[in-house]
Amino acid sequence: MEKRKVLSIVWYNVLPAKYGGQRAIASFNQALGKQTELVCLCSSDNQPDNHLTYKLLPLLKPGKRSLFSLHTFLTIRQTILKEKPNNIIVEHPYLAMAVQYFAGLSGATVIVRSHNLEYERFKTLGKWWWQLLYVFEKRVHQKAALSLFITEQDKQKAINTFGLGPERCKYLPPIIEPVTIGNKEAAQEAIKAKQGIPKNHQLLLFAGTLDYLPNAEALTFIYEQLAPLIDIQHKPYHIIICGRNLYPEFQYLNNYSHPNVTNVGEQLSMDAFYAAADVFINPVQKGGGMQIKNLTALQHQLNIVVFEKVLDALVYKTATNKCFVVKDLNPEAFLEQIELALKIDMVTPPSFFIHFGAASNAQLFDSPRIHE
Repeated sequence: MEKRKVLSIVWYNVLPAKYGGQRAIASFNQALGKQTELVCLCSSDNQPDNHLTYKLLPLLKPGKRSLFSLHTFLTIRQTILKEKPNNIIVEHPYLAMAVQYFAGLSGATVIVRSHNLEYERFKTLGKWWWQLLYVFEKRVHQKAALSLFITEQDKQKAINTFGLGPERCKYLPPIIEPVTIGNKEAAQEAIKAKQGIPKNHQLLLFAGTLDYLPNAEALTFIYEQLAPLIDIQHKPYHIIICGRNLYPEFQYLNNYSHPNVTNVGEQLSMDAFYAAADVFINPVQKGGGMQIKNLTALQHQLNIVVFEKVLDALVYKTATNKCFVVKDLNPEAFLEQIELALKIDMVTPPSFFIHFGAASNAQLFDSPRIHE
């Protein structure tokens, strides 16, 4: 493989990688850094917690306002001119237009990596300005030398909706590698003792960034519908919730309380919770792209209970025996699938790790588009 220099631009915090989107970027860059010389320009709140295979430049200001900051644009321009990359990979489309302009000054090829179709996600969330985002996103992908998508569905939608040639699009799934699972009995004993959970209760885990609307709505479903049903049916289940909640508009979530639910907030490490959990529940009902939380749970050998509309087809195909699917927004059906998931103990099949392994991303530079 030709040795190339690549600049990755990440405008928000992904290190240390705790949650889905962060892990998708962190694992991708870690794998890419083994293939080629990689420099990552990112926000200043990125703090690696292990060895990186690439050079980190935490020069951008943190926060969403940085997307409109002159400092951001000047830093991108200076970095491109200084590093002289062959290729520039932009995570999400928001800074892509500026990057495409500055890349023209140096002759670099721009690759846009989408975690979902942004306009579609905000349309689902009921944002009135999704049509403006659609026009912007379409233009970004039409100008990109190559567009990367983490689901096959998003790739096909982009081809059809944005009028892109198939040669301009590539499906590269998130990278998920096998991990060492901790001692389940010890992890459960420690968490139950610390949180005051009865010893005979089985643990259901939900984890995600709670200050993101689809996850916040999932939390509401847990507290208002699922937990009361567990109580009514006298099931010996306890739900553990892990996740960040920083934004003011989501502080109402802190008012929820139920004896069957414990919200432990943001955690430095999730390993003990994945080790202790009996089943991973994901009652997210909307949003686009790949639900990385499902992949992480499967990576940790957990069965997942999930709504059909947000379960990626290839996740189900490669780990059918681990996926317990609920078709409708029905707490009774969700609880029934939890009961089934608790009774079945099977390992995540090799097909899952083959499809989502680092080797599946190794062909990134095979596309002639990035050499133009």
